[in-house]
Amino acid sequence: MRLLALKHQLKRQFGSDYCIETARSGEVALEIVELLLAEHLELPVIISDQIMPSMTGDELLQQIH
Repeated sequence: MRLLALKHQLKRQFGSDYCIETARSGEVALEIVELLLAEHLELPVIISDQIMPSMTGDELLQQIH
């Protein structure tokens, strides 16, 4: 519920300039990042929760980096 509310808020604020993607777990987030990078799309910002299924926010950001 919170993730959906955050997504709607971000889309309302930035949706005309940026594509907003959300993921319910670190694993899904990594899959999304891989797909976007494979399409040569920029990822200007990644917002992550610290506590997620499958990995922490720190672990996610380390793997992305």
